[in-house]
Amino acid sequence: MIRLQEANPGFKLQVPSLEGQAFAPGTLVLLTGRPGIGKSAFAKQFCRDGLKARENTILALTDTSADLARKMIEEDGQLHVMDFLLEKPHQINDVSITVHQAIQKFSGQPVRLAFDSLSTLGTMFNPAYLAPWLLDQRARFLKSKANIIAMIVYDTGINPPSITRSLQALSDVVLEMKLDESSGEPKKLFRVFSTRGAAHSARWYHFTISDAGISFEEAP
Repeated sequence: MIRLQEANPGFKLQVPSLEGQAFAPGTLVLLTGRPGIGKSAFAKQFCRDGLKARENTILALTDTSADLARKMIEEDGQLHVMDFLLEKPHQINDVSITVHQAIQKFSGQPVRLAFDSLSTLGTMFNPAYLAPWLLDQRARFLKSKANIIAMIVYDTGINPPSITRSLQALSDVVLEMKLDESSGEPKKLFRVFSTRGAAHSARWYHFTISDAGISFEEAP
């Protein structure tokens, strides 16, 4: 289990096999899956969970409008949205600077960040920059002792698999989504792929998306 700072009871992830576990400030969560599987909806649910827990919540967007994102999150009064789609950065490092300046404004209070999506940064700049960029986020969190949990959304199947493996190795928690078409009717599946030092099950779960959020049930 990742050790927690005494001043923070830890961040919670409301996903199967990780309920009740608390993750330390600085935890990086990578959410992977093919385009269209539901990762953006999951990121918004991640934000809702943070708002309900009274955590300062940031949604950083690279390929969706900020207004649309706000409409999809009920508790949007305290949601801080960063729109990199309209204000396209000139360099990938500009994204890091802008995000971390926003985090520092909360002066050590708990912060939940959803970044949707990292794969778009690879399109804006160069896919080879993605793993170094993620490593830079970790270094910035550690250097500033940021009281944060960050979920990074990443589309698989676009860039070489070696990039996906590098991102997985740099993340504390890796969540995976996929579409199962083996039984005729396509079903969306979710699992915890890996965690750093914390117990988890790699079992697949069916999930559905509705206005109420994401619901899980065990896959047979």
